[in-house]
Amino acid sequence: MIKEIKIELKSLAELGRLQEFSPAASRLAGKINFRGQDLTNFTNWDFFNLNGASKVKRAAQSEIEVNGPGSNSSRLVTGTSLAHISCEGRIARFLGTESAVLFSSVNQAVLSLVAAVVSDKDCVVVDDQLQSPAIDVSYLVNADVINFETSNPDSLAKVLEQTKQYQERFLFVESISPLSGKRADLGVLSKIATEHGTHLIVDESYALGIEGLRGAGGCERFKVGSKALVQYGSLAFGLGGYGAFVAGSKEIITYLINRSKTFSAEVALPSSIAAQVEAGINIVELQTGARERFSTLSRSFRTRLKEIGFDVETGLDTPIVCLTVANRKVAEDLQEILFKKGYCVEVLSSPFVREEAAAVRFLLNVSHTPEIIDGVIKDLAEVYSKLI
Repeated sequence: MIKEIKIELKSLAELGRLQEFSPAASRLAGKINFRGQDLTNFTNWDFFNLNGASKVKRAAQSEIEVNGPGSNSSRLVTGTSLAHISCEGRIARFLGTESAVLFSSVNQAVLSLVAAVVSDKDCVVVDDQLQSPAIDVSYLVNADVINFETSNPDSLAKVLEQTKQYQERFLFVESISPLSGKRADLGVLSKIATEHGTHLIVDESYALGIEGLRGAGGCERFKVGSKALVQYGSLAFGLGGYGAFVAGSKEIITYLINRSKTFSAEVALPSSIAAQVEAGINIVELQTGARERFSTLSRSFRTRLKEIGFDVETGLDTPIVCLTVANRKVAEDLQEILFKKGYCVEVLSSPFVREEAAAVRFLLNVSHTPEIIDGVIKDLAEVYSKLI
């Protein structure tokens, strides 16, 4: 086995695709020191720079003074603190659900959720580019998995018409795709799911903070929270924390807590993170002006990229902007050119974008000004004809 692994690693190195750690020396609002250079950072998922907010840091520090930086027991033994209970209540109020529970990661949350509610007599309907492990876990419980196109509601209706034989059907949807910045029309999808007796499960990982009037995600934007069986998501993106949550009715959350083996076996998420997340929600909820600026900046950025000639989705206003290019080599060349000009961006490649293509992703941040975007556009215009 080790021999085959060595061959695979050698092949990746020869292709220039062997990934290794490159530590960042420092991170500030919208800036990063990476590979020895100060850069404007377009890889930061902390859209509102909550990790640098004094109220967020003080909340975490105060909790550390009381309970320390780690955990020492399962939530169902003695690992639950007042900070956990308070944070879970705050998440539930934020999302408009009856209850919520914290997990150490999205993987743990999805594993617990699917293992608790899905059986081998059920069907899980997903977009094949869904980033959570719902597809993998569904296979583990021997449920059938069927794909549909999030951007094509008719494909969902067709799939649900053809799957009436299953005991239960579960529709997993990302409210915003991290691979394109596209938002799912949860209003239409929830209506189709309801008409076909299908449970809607919404991944709000990439929408928290940026979608909805209060930043509570896609369910808030489309007013479908009450129609979803549960909402779940990462706390590490728009809320600037760590870990994950599942939110829903009191009954479903209580059932999940009692059915999840991983939840009962693992030590609790550190209470300092729970305090940090709650402080982050309190800030994000009031950032209406920042969300409007995101929308304006994103539309302008996309339009100007399109005018240069880049393959980019226009008509969107989310802070996740992806430039699709012919292949990974072109994407990496563009990434390196931007690095030399002072910008840090990320390359996405198959299977994350359409086959054989690749993309360069920009994550907009509240500290990114129109002047910064002007500079990016100017630099991209200069190199476009040489690369694309």
